[in-house]
Amino acid sequence: MRILLICCNFGNIRDAIGVGASKLYNLLSASPETENVIYENADTADMNRLGWIFSLRMTRAILRAAKKIKPQGITHVLVEYPFQEYNPAIIPAFGVLAAECRKNGTKLCMSLHEYLRAKKLRRMVVENFAKKSDIVFVSDKPTEDALRAFAGKIVIRSIAAGICPVKSIDLNAKTDDFIYFGLVNRSKAFAEMLEAWKIFNADGRYRLRILTSTDISRYEPFDNSITIYRDLPEEQVAEHFAQCGYAIAPIVPFVFAGNSSFKTAAAFGCICTGSFSDSFPAPEFAVTTDSYDPAVFAEALRTAVGISEEERLQKMKAAMEFGANFRPEKMAETILKELKEL
Repeated sequence: MRILLICCNFGNIRDAIGVGASKLYNLLSASPETENVIYENADTADMNRLGWIFSLRMTRAILRAAKKIKPQGITHVLVEYPFQEYNPAIIPAFGVLAAECRKNGTKLCMSLHEYLRAKKLRRMVVENFAKKSDIVFVSDKPTEDALRAFAGKIVIRSIAAGICPVKSIDLNAKTDDFIYFGLVNRSKAFAEMLEAWKIFNADGRYRLRILTSTDISRYEPFDNSITIYRDLPEEQVAEHFAQCGYAIAPIVPFVFAGNSSFKTAAAFGCICTGSFSDSFPAPEFAVTTDSYDPAVFAEALRTAVGISEEERLQKMKAAMEFGANFRPEKMAETILKELKEL
């Protein structure tokens, strides 16, 4: 197979999909099943929301990819979506890509990270792309059901954890610190988390480590129990996860199957607190909150630290077992298997 991967912000720590795409690229490249793997990318992480609306960077990236199909003898094109930008010009560009794939007998594949939580414009883009794709990879059954009318073939593959342990984790050595990892945007109840933290940690007993690449200065000042870490490399992020006993996942409206930061926390044995839905029920190691109302959220944090030492270790072990299911290698294996069968 000769694969062309199309993504946004390839390897950029400010975009979880871009980081995941770079890991997938490395795994596909190392597979004996592939003859060659290349990628086409556009960096948009430096833009603001207005820039993402008017940007043509991904449109150009798609058109560049279309021109490589015949000269490079590409057998499969894999598009990682959503992109960070919103310009609808990507729709006709994708049409050009699809036409070029048909002309050369190339299979067009979409790896979808989010649909049900997306707003109307993104949903329209997904539906348009799905109609033109030979296969659509999705994260869960509800997404598969929702896209059934638009896609010919849909396969569920799990989104991998963003970071996985490379050495054993000593659960007994973990601290009582909490960790928040990821971007800060409208899909996170970040402000509510900070308010809940003030209520929960009024006596200053616990510490919260916030690891992000987002500028969060507008939330300042932070109290002395909160430490901010910006733009850390993966190795340092892994060290923090290995040390912390608890993680906070304030995903709006719920933690969902495609959330890689939640799976990262689990992989390192962290007891996670967040809100879950019927479509992605809370695993046994999680401590749920019925809402992100600060008072309710704070009570969930109290519940997390109030468990016995025996139950704490049981939950941490269960978290690691759960997280082990979402190593990038497993996602790559699923994708390669399906590409071979197209």
